[in-house]
Amino acid sequence: MAEIATLPRSAWRTVHLDVPHRKFKTPRVVDQRIQLRDYKGTLRQLLIRDLGHDEPTILLTNDLTSS
Repeated sequence: MAEIATLPRSAWRTVHLDVPHRKFKTPRVVDQRIQLRDYKGTLRQLLIRDLGHDEPTILLTNDLTSS
């Protein structure tokens, strides 16, 4: 969480969620590629803020192509 807090404002990209009746429609996202010790291959890490939670959401996936 400390690493996320130190990311510069320019690292965050605002996205628009086209979902009717959603209260938080414009979260900010950082899209990173990471390597883990016990996993062979590259993972995609999405850091997501402004979804209505106190802490950022961290999403790990092996889907490197979806928008």
